[in-house]
Amino acid sequence: MGEQARRRDLKLDQIVKELRSAPRVQTLLASALNSPNLRLDAKHYQEEFVAALARVKTSAYPNRPIGEVADAFIPGRIKLITVPTEGAGAPYLRAHDAFETRPESDRYVASMRVSNYDSLLLRKGMILTPSSGRNLGPVAYVGKYLSSFAMTDIMRIVPKSKIDGFYLLAYLLTETGQALVRKGRTGTTVDHLAPADVLSIPLIWLGARPDRVWRRVFIAA
Repeated sequence: MGEQARRRDLKLDQIVKELRSAPRVQTLLASALNSPNLRLDAKHYQEEFVAALARVKTSAYPNRPIGEVADAFIPGRIKLITVPTEGAGAPYLRAHDAFETRPESDRYVASMRVSNYDSLLLRKGMILTPSSGRNLGPVAYVGKYLSSFAMTDIMRIVPKSKIDGFYLLAYLLTETGQALVRKGRTGTTVDHLAPADVLSIPLIWLGARPDRVWRRVFIAA
């Protein structure tokens, strides 16, 4: 009897810990029902996301949507054909490969047999982030090395200037930036992130001439 009681107490403790660690949601105001951006999925209102948005809104600096400093897109659905022949086209990376330190591939996109081949090519200055899956939020900057690869279903964020791109990368790597990326996800079984979700993320802006501040930060780093 004592052993049964001990097991029951351990089970109860486990349940309590799970409940305490479960995300709490923000109360949905009745006035929000008239909003064109209304979301009814509870995870959109997790306390972590609400707190991140509050940090941006209460910042001493103004904010603007990412869409004012960058574009974003995901290549359309295509029939992907890869071959082991190096001269066929750019080496192909799967979505999670982009976040490795120095990814490699032994498969190459058959450029002559794939429609919209150019849209798959990575370009210097792009910022990559997953568009679907369980792990939304990681970002990778496309430098000289990554720009030699091709990818399909991954979000490309394309800054309108190089200096804005560096600042945007740093912002998306912060706790606030990561929370706001995950806040935009949709889907029930598999999470999805659309270009519009990324472009609507509020970005803390450092004034009329932020480039001077950013350059000092990058030089110091």
